[in-house]
Amino acid sequence: MNDPSTPHGDAGTRTKHLKAWTGVIAALAGIVTLGFFLWDRYFPDPFTVKEWAVKANSICDRHIKGLHDAYNQSKNSLMAYDQATSSIGTPQGPTEAQIAALINRAAQDLDSYAGTERQSKADLDALERPEDHEEEVDRLIEAMNQMSQKDSELGRYFETIGQGEVPDRKRYEIENERNALVEEVEGTLTQLGATQCLI
Repeated sequence: MNDPSTPHGDAGTRTKHLKAWTGVIAALAGIVTLGFFLWDRYFPDPFTVKEWAVKANSICDRHIKGLHDAYNQSKNSLMAYDQATSSIGTPQGPTEAQIAALINRAAQDLDSYAGTERQSKADLDALERPEDHEEEVDRLIEAMNQMSQKDSELGRYFETIGQGEVPDRKRYEIENERNALVEEVEGTLTQLGATQCLI
């Protein structure tokens, strides 16, 4: 004789099994999700040079106008000084007071330009180093630091002129050393893709 409760018992067993498997699947899904979370947190994707370049270009976009303005100002000051000193001793030549004012202006503008350079360098230095390019970025930052130091040194040179001391050929030595650093910086920036940083 058939037990009328048997079909209902089988259905109940299947429901219990289904619920159990559903719970197992949900638990596994939670474990997998947690695994991905922990992997992303503790084993993030490497920071690439392309990602570094995007951030570097963004930084330079913020600084480029200030750098351009400070560079042009210091360049114009040097040109004005050179033009004035080239006519010393002629009837149209500058007075001592005019020369002193040009010297003071050149020193101040060069110091201001060096400070602007240091600001952009500091922001680039704060960026995470890209994988496999750490040394190149470190060399770039060091060269940028030396470049701003040369501009400060050139400003101090003009201060010594204002005090009556004129180191022989010192200005041109500083400028030649700076030009070599500029070539290094521009070459590395181009190589790393940070072309917005070129002045």
